[in-house]
Amino acid sequence: MDQKQLFDIFLSEADELIQTIEKDLVALDSSPDNASLIDELFRAVHTIKSSAAMVGFEKTSEYAHLLENLLERLRNNTMGATKELISFLLSCGDFLKRMLENGAQGRDECDPDEFNKMKETLTQHLDTPAEDTSRVGIKEREVLPASKKISYYKISMAFQKNLFLSGHDPLLLLLELQELGELARIEPNLSRLPGIHEISPCDLYISWGILFKTEHSITDIEDVFIFVRENNDIKIEDVSDRFHKDLGISEVDKILEELQIAEEITSEQELKETLQEQKKTTAPLRQSTVRVKTEKLDRLVNLMEEMTIGLDGLFLLLDGSAIRSGKILEKLEHLIAVGREAQEQVMMTRMFPLEATFSRFQRMIRDLAVSQDKPIRVTIAGADTELDKDIVEKIEDPLKHIIRNCVDHGIESPEERKTKGKPEEGVVSLKAYQKEGRIYIEIGDDGRGLDEQRVLKKAISRNFISEGSTPTKEELYNFLFLPGFSTRDEVSEISGRGVGLDVAQTNVSELGGTIDIVSEKDKGTTFIINLPMTLAIIKAMQIRVEKESFLIPFSVIAGLAQPLPGDIKTIETKEELINFHGEYIPLIRLEEVFQIEDPSEEKSIGIVIIVESERKRFGIFADDIVDEQQVVIKTLETNFRKVPGIAGGTILGDGQVSLIIDIYGLEKMFFKKDDKNGIIGEWSQDNQEEPRIFEG
Repeated sequence: MDQKQLFDIFLSEADELIQTIEKDLVALDSSPDNASLIDELFRAVHTIKSSAAMVGFEKTSEYAHLLENLLERLRNNTMGATKELISFLLSCGDFLKRMLENGAQGRDECDPDEFNKMKETLTQHLDTPAEDTSRVGIKEREVLPASKKISYYKISMAFQKNLFLSGHDPLLLLLELQELGELARIEPNLSRLPGIHEISPCDLYISWGILFKTEHSITDIEDVFIFVRENNDIKIEDVSDRFHKDLGISEVDKILEELQIAEEITSEQELKETLQEQKKTTAPLRQSTVRVKTEKLDRLVNLMEEMTIGLDGLFLLLDGSAIRSGKILEKLEHLIAVGREAQEQVMMTRMFPLEATFSRFQRMIRDLAVSQDKPIRVTIAGADTELDKDIVEKIEDPLKHIIRNCVDHGIESPEERKTKGKPEEGVVSLKAYQKEGRIYIEIGDDGRGLDEQRVLKKAISRNFISEGSTPTKEELYNFLFLPGFSTRDEVSEISGRGVGLDVAQTNVSELGGTIDIVSEKDKGTTFIINLPMTLAIIKAMQIRVEKESFLIPFSVIAGLAQPLPGDIKTIETKEELINFHGEYIPLIRLEEVFQIEDPSEEKSIGIVIIVESERKRFGIFADDIVDEQQVVIKTLETNFRKVPGIAGGTILGDGQVSLIIDIYGLEKMFFKKDDKNGIIGEWSQDNQEEPRIFEG
C-alpha cells in the first residue's frame, strides 16, 4: 500500500469518526450517564489521535490526545456530561474536523495562533480540579478514589502477516502502552521469520510477549488494542498475584521464566485457526463493507446501461432477421433479464441510509435550540431508509431550511408553552419511510402550528390575492413557498427574509418531489416531502405521440382508458376533460405541450394514460402504447438545458432517444391557480419564447 492509499483510507475513516463523535455527543445530551456512548466517544478520539500521527497530522494528533484525556475524566466519573461540557466538546469536534479538512486540501492543519488558543481552552478544562468542575459548567458527580495499586499484566501480541496493509503499526501500540505504564520486559518471538530470500518488507513475521507494569485498569489496556483485537490474537492476563513489593531481581527473573513471556506460536496455521474461531462468534454482529469511490459507481452504471441497450438492440435485430432462431432468442432474452437484474443490483450500491443525514441535523437542532434558549428534544424514526446518493446529497439543503423553520417559527418559548399547558421541552421529529416506490420524509414539531389568519393577511398585503378571497387550506399553505413570503415582521439570523421554504420547494421540485404541509393550531406542523427513490433508474411505459417516443414512470400510472366518442369534452375551446369511471379529469396532449411540429390535423382517438401525483389526477393522451422499459435516466441539462415537464432522457435498444415525462413538472405547469388565462393558456403565455425540443 503506497502513502496516497494510506492517506485516502485515513481521511475516509476520520470522516466517519468525526460523524460518530458528533452523533454520540448529541445523544449524550439526552443520556448524560450513558457509559457506552462515552466509551465510543473515547475510542473514536483515540483512533483519530493514533491514525493522524501515522500520516503526519501532528497538530491533529496532539489536540486529539488532549481531548482524549478530557474524555478519560468522563469515563472515570470525575466530571459530569453537562450541556455546557457537551457544547464545548462539540466545538472541539468541529476544530478537529476543520484541521482534517485543511490537511486533506494540502493546507496547514490550522493557524498556529488558533491552535494555541484552542489547546489552551482545552487545557483549562483538564487543569480544573474535579471538585471544582462546576466553575467551568460541569456538574459535580461522585468522585471515585484514585487507585495507586500497581498491577502486572502479561500481554501476548500476535498479528496477521498483512497487518501493515490495514494501516496499523505494532510500534505505535507499544508507544501507547508506554504512556500508561512501564514495559518491564519485551520478548520478540521470531519463530515465524522465514529465510532471508523469502522475507517481504510488507509482511509482519514477529510476535511479542510483554510484561507490563501499570496503575491503570485492564480496561485501559484493552482500549489500546481496541481496533486490532478482532483480526489478530491479543491476550491480556492479570498476573499481579505473582508479584509483591519486596521481590528481588532473581525472584522476578524466576517468575518471568515461569510465565513464559515469549510464548511460541508454532506456525501461521495456528494463528489462522485462532482467528477463524474468533470470527465464528463475531460474524453475525459485523457486516463486511468496502469503500468505493462514487465515480466508479457512476461509471459502472453507465457501462451496465450500454450493455443493456446493446442487448436490447441485438434482440431487435435478430427478431426481425432471416436468421431468427428460437434458441438464440431464448438465450438472448435470458441475457437481457440477467443484465437488467445486474443493473438493479448496481443501482442498489448507490443507495445510502438517511442515518448520517438525520444525525447531522440533530446537531443543528441542538445548536439552534441553545441559541434561542428553547429546550428541544429530537426524535428519529426510519433512519435506515435508503435513498440514492445523489438525492441524499441534494436533499440536505431543503431539510435544513424546513428544520430551521420548525425551530424558529414552530417551537414556542418555554414560557409560552407553559401558559398553554405544554411541557417546556419542545419536540422536533425526523421520520422517513418508503411507500409505493417513493420515499417520504416528515419533519414535524409540536409547536404553535400555522396561524392561517396571519398567512392570509400577509398574502393580501403582498397582493397575492384580493381582499375578501377565501382560499382553501392547501392554497393558503402554498403561499409560504412563494419567494420573499414570511410571516415574520422582523428579520433574525435564522429566518424572516422569506427565502427558506422557497428554496426548499425549488430544490425538492428539481428532484421530482413535492412538499405538503399538515398543521393544527397549538398542536404543531409537519412538512411531508415526497421523493423518488432514485434519479438514475426507473421502470416506465413507452408511448408514442405523433412520431415521438415518451416514457411515463410506472410509479405514477393509475390506469388506462380507451375513450369512446363523447368521452372527451372541451371547455372554453381549449381545455379538454375525459370521463374516467364517472369522473371528468383534465386531459393533456403532449404534442401541444412540447410543440411537436407537423401534428396530425385531426386529433385521433388513441389511448389515455391516467397518472396521479400527490395533488392531481389527469390523463395523458397517446397515439399508442409501445412497450414496458427499464431505463437509466440521463439528464438533459448536461448537453441541452432543463426542460419543464421532462425528467430526462434515455436511449432505447433501437438507438432511438426517448424523453421521460416529469409528472410533477406537468402538474406544476398545468394546474397553477389562474382564473384569467385558464390551464393551457397560462403555460403557453409563460413559454412563448422557449425553443422547441422537436425540430422537423
